Amino acid sequence: NKVIPSVIGSIAGLLLSDPTNYLVKENNALSYESNVIAIAAESISLFQGSYSDPNHPGCFRKITVNGNKVTITGSDDINAKNIWTINAIEKETGKILVDFSPKGGPKDLLGVYSKDGNKIVWPDGNSWTKL
Repeated sequence: NKVIPSVIGSIAGLLLSDPTNYLVKENNALSYESNVIAIAAESISLFQGSYSDPNHPGCFRKITVNGNKVTITGSDDINAKNIWTINAIEKETGKILVDFSPKGGPKDLLGVYSKDGNKIVWPDGNSWTKL
């Protein structure tokens, strides 16, 4: 997974900057482990994961994120014979700008992550639900 090295790098940087803030202390009721876990969770993009697309039932959509670079892999047929890959940029937390032009779609389509429905909402009214 491409996210793991950046998460590990972030945690390592924090440990090196002040290791006493992130180590578990035996005689302390509060554990600093939770700080490290929270930091790691924040480093993983909301978009990372697999999705269902109601416009293509049973076809896969997988999003991987490395920094702000997003890769979307999918297929528009159930047998996944024709797999496509398109690129996107995570402009800010919860917003991606996708280039669907290799598939004949728009070049800069904004996808917005909705935590309410755990899905990506597209301007055409379609939404991809996270699995």
